[in-house]
Amino acid sequence: NAVEAGYPYAEGEEMSLEAFSKMKECSPIFHVSKVVAPTLLMIGSKDLRVPSSQGIHYYYRLKSQNVKTKLMLYEDNHPLGQVPVEMDDLINSVLWFYQHIE
Repeated sequence: NAVEAGYPYAEGEEMSLEAFSKMKECSPIFHVSKVVAPTLLMIGSKDLRVPSSQGIHYYYRLKSQNVKTKLMLYEDNHPLGQVPVEMDDLINSVLWFYQHIE
């Protein structure tokens, strides 16, 4: 999160309160109350970069706000790069867009 917030990543170095505050403001969960668009989440359960629990939590927060939401959880890592997963991801993305184009 440090890099996304504009801070250099330095392992073992303590982050300032300002940096933590900035990271919080950059977090999608911080802005979840503003989401109104139908949202498709495609998450890898073996993701070592972003824990799948974060995406699942985001999904439930969206559902609690009555945002049209769908969660696809794959047994894959961050890039969802396994061929069967990638094909399923692509097909479901296209279907999702077709269902929600106005």
